[in-house]
Amino acid sequence: MMTKPSCVSRSIYSLSLSIAVGAMVVGSQAFLPVLAQVTVPTQTNPGLIAPQSTDDLYKDKERAKKREIQKEETEDKIDFDVAAPEGGVYVESQQFNVDHISIEGNTIISDDEIRPLVTEYEGQTTSLDQLGNLVDDIGDLYHQQGFLTTVVFIPPQEVEDGQVTIQVLEGMVGDIEISGNKYYKTWALERNLDYQSGEVLNLRDLEDTLNQMNQQQQFRLKAILSPGEETGETDLKLEVSERQPWQVTLSTDNQGRPFIGMYRWGVGVSNVNLTGVGDRLFTQYIGARGTNIAQASYFRPISRYGTELGGTFSFSHVNVDLDTGPQQDIDGFAYNYGLVLSQPLMKDRTLVADAGFNMRRVISTINDNTTNIDDIATLVFGINLDKVDRYGRTFARAQTTVGPDWFGANRQFWKASGVVNRLIRLPKSNYLIFRATGQISPDALPPAEQYQVGGAFSVRGFTEGLLVGDRGYTLGLEHRWPIPGLRYVCPWMADRVQGATFFDFGQTWLDDSQAGRISDASRTLLMGAGLGVRAQLTRLLEGFIDFGWGISDNSGTEPNAQPTVRVHFGVTSKLLPEIYKVRGDETTEVSSSENSTEANVEAEATDATETDAQNAFYMGQTDEFVETDFDPPTPEGIEPESTDTNEYKSYDDLDPSDFFIEDDAR
Repeated sequence: MMTKPSCVSRSIYSLSLSIAVGAMVVGSQAFLPVLAQVTVPTQTNPGLIAPQSTDDLYKDKERAKKREIQKEETEDKIDFDVAAPEGGVYVESQQFNVDHISIEGNTIISDDEIRPLVTEYEGQTTSLDQLGNLVDDIGDLYHQQGFLTTVVFIPPQEVEDGQVTIQVLEGMVGDIEISGNKYYKTWALERNLDYQSGEVLNLRDLEDTLNQMNQQQQFRLKAILSPGEETGETDLKLEVSERQPWQVTLSTDNQGRPFIGMYRWGVGVSNVNLTGVGDRLFTQYIGARGTNIAQASYFRPISRYGTELGGTFSFSHVNVDLDTGPQQDIDGFAYNYGLVLSQPLMKDRTLVADAGFNMRRVISTINDNTTNIDDIATLVFGINLDKVDRYGRTFARAQTTVGPDWFGANRQFWKASGVVNRLIRLPKSNYLIFRATGQISPDALPPAEQYQVGGAFSVRGFTEGLLVGDRGYTLGLEHRWPIPGLRYVCPWMADRVQGATFFDFGQTWLDDSQAGRISDASRTLLMGAGLGVRAQLTRLLEGFIDFGWGISDNSGTEPNAQPTVRVHFGVTSKLLPEIYKVRGDETTEVSSSENSTEANVEAEATDATETDAQNAFYMGQTDEFVETDFDPPTPEGIEPESTDTNEYKSYDDLDPSDFFIEDDAR
């Protein structure tokens, strides 16, 4: 599979972060009377850091501070109320009584949390060596919670009556600067960062924040940490690499329907940062012989917690050519308006909840005479799970849809639906993908809300949406494998092309109350198997082709004779490069203390989204819109299938019928 630099960046980031913290702790401790040291756990990998060590970076500053320490007057040194050993020289192993230990300077971790560590040293005869262990334990307590720049030490003091003071210097955020951004507004970046000068710096939270921000499509962030001029401060500089926000996408496939055009083409125009605050605009047109679809959606962040509010609109027109009997002009029109609100439930967006409201009008006409009008209102509630683990990746969605009698809606119903996709990594660049989708409903659903079985993303080997019902399910198992011998014939292609073997199974039923209900199981079930190829030739060009054999006999259901092999294909091309680079020349100080310095200690955040977009193989289309299909003619007339772009979709417009294959588990 293809190399994934962004997957490696996570390791680089964690390592560089630890190295940066180590350097800053060394710089911060240099001014202290060194009786106890707090040490950041060492992580070494010479291939991931610059040849110059962090000690060298700060040695001048450290030496200068040490010289200042050497000039301190005698009264500034610690004076224990015990007799000095012979010769007047203090020995660290010297014993003295400790009745009470005071902790000063702690605000993030309470006294109650620290007290259990302290009590075992009180009322004891101890030494500086042993108190040094206590200092280390308190420092570890901070470090375990992510406060790696916090320093714990024993300040200069005179120990009398068994009273000892331990000082906590909580590392603060110093100056904050943002540079390199041209399209994304500085205030919007600052809002998402949620850090201000003077706050206690938690590097674990900072890492999580950068990772969360880097999951967006608009930019990539690199954090540069440097010791501030003030003791205990850490300056933070964010370098922003942006992509130009516009993209034009062309696509073609054969996922249309008989009578309205099997072969489709599409063009999409999108902007992932329309006004500079991370708002996204998507537009798309899909056309075929008898099909015209126009779609648009707009999503805008409305809080620093990942909340998004969006609106969608779509218009569809189909002209049906039945090619039987007297020529009739049969048309269907559909208008859909929607609002959707989404909220990540976890910082890494593993869980995202959403709620939406849609209004749809569907009109069927024959020879320009209206035969049916459906007004449908739907409330949609859903939750997405997108989880990467060491064995692969899981995507799941659960959704419930209610059709109330609002705004003159003439169809009321309820349905629940779900999607589960699981990718499992196997040895030798092999992958196993399991897919399951389903829908249940106690009601007779409008055609636009029914469940469909058959087609490129359902049961391959059959016409798109061949079976339609109120309830149904689809199961699929796919094995993807490297093409044998391709690495020797064309090494460049070996990491960009995969073979696929698949088996699909699906079934659907109509509600019992519907007249003409099909009860014969052989006419409600589809089974198919076959071979295919997946290719991502460049970052901008990808496609697939599948050869599906229909195992079940549905020749009586197919609009045309069932072929021995049905071919499914799709090709997508992006016309504009998606290169992330520093585009702005100015540096903006968004928050500052009185002084600032700079050092070359960098921490680069991981980028899961870029990895997926650039190095993943896809089952099918990667457009921002779910591919839109249509129902076959019904006794009520002809009406297009729902073009609601909110249903069966993940937070970032992920089609659940698609599934990523990544090179490395994160």
